[in-house]
Amino acid sequence: MKWMLAAALAVFLCAPVQAQEMTCYARATVDQALTARGMNPSFGGVTDTGALLQVYTAADGRYVILVTPPNHADWVCPIASGEGWRAVAPLKKNSF
Repeated sequence: MKWMLAAALAVFLCAPVQAQEMTCYARATVDQALTARGMNPSFGGVTDTGALLQVYTAADGRYVILVTPPNHADWVCPIASGEGWRAVAPLKKNSF
C-alpha cells in the first residue's frame, strides 16, 4: 500500500510544471486554518527541485499535502487532500 502512495505521488509530482496551475496561500494563514481543524504536520521532505513537500494529518485520517515552492517560504500550495490517511509499517528492503 505504501509503495502505491509513493508511486502516485511520484507520477503527480513529475507532471510538467507548465501544465499545472497551482493556487498558493500565505503560509501563516494555512497553518492557522489547518491547526484549527485538528491537523498538524506529520511528514515532510525536500524535492529534487528544492520545493518543500509537507503532509498535514488529523487523528481521524484526514490529510492535506502541501508544496512550498523554492525561494517562496512564506507561501504554500495545497496539491491534494482527502480521508483515510494511516500509518503503515515500513516495508522490508527489496519487498517489491
